[in-house]
Order: sequence, then structure tokens, then C-alpha cells
Amino acid sequence: MDLKLRGLLWRCVLVLMLLDVQRNLVFSAPTQISSNDFDTAKSLTNILAYDTKELLQTYVQIHLDGVNETVPKGVPDSTIHGDNMCEKLQNIYIKNMLFYMHISKVEEIEIQLWQNVNITQRLSVVKGRLNYHLDIIKHILTDKYPDLSLPPTPAPLHLPHDKGFQKKQYGCGVIIRLIEWLKEAKTMYVSWDTKLFHTSLTTKSLSQR
Repeated sequence: MDLKLRGLLWRCVLVLMLLDVQRNLVFSAPTQISSNDFDTAKSLTNILAYDTKELLQTYVQIHLDGVNETVPKGVPDSTIHGDNMCEKLQNIYIKNMLFYMHISKVEEIEIQLWQNVNITQRLSVVKGRLNYHLDIIKHILTDKYPDLSLPPTPAPLHLPHDKGFQKKQYGCGVIIRLIEWLKEAKTMYVSWDTKLFHTSLTTKSLSQR
């Protein structure tokens, strides 16, 4: 299959996935969490991962000779911390806010120093997807744990990157870590989605006896 046609087909798939995400957010039950909630989060994570990989490819082509695997200090790690679903969801919520702040910072630096339209457009898309993903996690947390307060907004960023090349390395590091974190989040959603689905089947089977 022609690469251009394959790319077009994949983009069509992404659009359909995004429409499905929006439909699930509108029609999911407001007071009971279901496997659809994590399926929605998983679908959006797939879209985000695709957009972020496209961003990394563009960023490296324009700003660097290759991917720098060394991530600067201050960039969030990709590990999802917590001993149970509630704690892990809260950690995902916090990390989502942090990555949103860091992507916003990379966008700000790009606009101030280099004004590359291809990069700023892709950064804007990723930032919008992250904001959408945060809404989904907020929906899950407030529905499943209504008595718990949402995690607070992290403190403003203070980054020690003064030179232009250091800022390029920082931007690359943020994008790499975001890709790694999205992979971890997707794995978590698949696990929870499966557990909830089997729990639902068991409950339904018991109720029919």
C-alpha cells in the first residue's frame, strides 16, 4: 500500500476514534464508572501517542541531529505511582497536569526563539489532547470517588535551561517522557478495563440465576 494512502487511512482511523471518545464522554453514566470510561481513556491515549510521536519526529528533524535519550532534570518521570486504583488515578491526574505545563513551556520557548509553525501546531494539538485527557480522568475520579478532593495544581515550573541548545534538549526530553508515560497509562487502562468488564459479566451472570 502507498505510504501516503496508508497515512491518510490511519488519520481517518484516528478521527473515528476521537469521535468515539467524545460520544462516550457524553453518554456515559454520570454516577457509575464502567469499562467504557477506561476504554475512552485508552482510545484518547492512542490518539495522543500518535500525535506525540509525530511531534517528536518533527521536533528532532528541525532542531536536533537525532533523538537525545538523556532527559534533563525537572522533566516528570513516566512511572505511574500508587498502591491501588484510586492512588494511581490521582497520580495520572497530577502527571497529566505536569506534562501539560511542560508542553506549554516547550511551546512558549518555540514561539519566543524559533517560531517554527510545524512544531507549534503539533505542540498545540498535543496540548489540547492532554487537556481533554485530563477531563476524562477528572470524570472518572469524581464519579468513582465523589468524597475525595481532586489533586491540587502543581507549582509553576522553574527551569534552569538558559542556552538555546539546552532548551532544544529540554523540549526533546519532555516529548520522549510524554510518549513513555502514555504507554504506561494505556497499559493501566487496558488492565482496569478488562477487570471491570469481567466483573460486569460476573455480576450479570449472578443476577440471572
